[in-house]
Order: sequence, then structure tokens, then C-alpha cells
Amino acid sequence: IRTPLNVLLGFTKMAKEKANPECLPEIEVCQAITKTLAIMSNSFLDLAQHWQNKLKLITESFSIHSLLKDVNLIVKIQAELKGLKFRADYEEEIITLLECDRNRLLHILTHLLLNAIKFTVRGSVTLSITKDIEYPDSLTFAIIDTGMGMNADRVEYLSNSFLEDKFSTGGAEHSAGLGISLAQLLIKYMASENDTR
Repeated sequence: IRTPLNVLLGFTKMAKEKANPECLPEIEVCQAITKTLAIMSNSFLDLAQHWQNKLKLITESFSIHSLLKDVNLIVKIQAELKGLKFRADYEEEIITLLECDRNRLLHILTHLLLNAIKFTVRGSVTLSITKDIEYPDSLTFAIIDTGMGMNADRVEYLSNSFLEDKFSTGGAEHSAGLGISLAQLLIKYMASENDTR
């Protein structure tokens, strides 16, 4: 599935470069959805590699602004399709050059943000980036939404795949919980911590 998705990504990129301005919104929707599918397929590959103890991180230096550009492309359109607002807030003095596995960080943020969008009926979803208090050379990524939230006794089940549906808020959206499980798996591999409140 990765090969046809990569072809679609290339095609939508070329179409975006050559398209008339009035066609750009539709092409951007196709591009965002294709990128989302590519991230999902790569995440399942990560899961398979984890089961075989073959998952390896690729460390590289990159600009946080380039990362946020990709996040915004994928997430903003998904939010707009539900009538939600999405924004990324960050302090002026935060680190602008990061050094970690860029694709895995993108996967983590995408999974968590799309999950927040899925369970938010109205309002907004915000990605907040701040300097970590304990580790000045690190960043804290926080995802804040205006959804219903959940009881504290349900938080422990977020890491269990296929159990999220059991603890649904009762709305129309349901999930197997794989996105959060994959995100938490990658967070552990990246020697980071996650917290739900």
C-alpha cells in the first residue's frame, strides 16, 4: 500500500504546483488525506517492526517550522471538515532546530491530533509547544481540545488497542484506539514521556 500512496503524494504535489488557484483547496484536501493514509500505513509497519524487535529510530536535524507545516497540512483540513478550528501555538524563544526522528515525531503528533479532532464535536484543537521546564534543551508538546474529555479512571485504557470503543463518550465517533497505542509506543522508543489530563 505504501507504493501507490507515494505515487499519489507525488501526483498531488505536481498537481498543486500546476493547478489554477481556484482548484487548490480540493487538491490540498486530497494531499492531506493521502499524507494521513501514508502516516497510518507507516505506523503499522512500525508496529510490525516492534513485534520483531527491529524498530530503529533515524535521528536527523530539522526545523520545527517545517514540521509544523506538515502537521498543519494534514490536521487543519481534517479539523475544517468537522467545522473545528486548529492552531499551533508556540513561544518565540523555543528551540527552532530539533534533533530526533522527524517522521516518527510527525506520526505521534498526527495520531494524537486526529484523535482529538475525532472526539471533539465543536470548538477547537490546539497544539501547544513550549520549553520543557526540567530539560531546557527539550520541548513539551501539548494537545488541547474542547471535547467532552474523559473520567480519570478511563485514562489507563487509552494505551490498550481495541478498548477505546468500550469507553467511548457515546457520540457518533468510535475508534479501536490503535492511533494512541502506536503514538505511545513511538514516544517510549524516543525516550520521551506522555501525560493525559
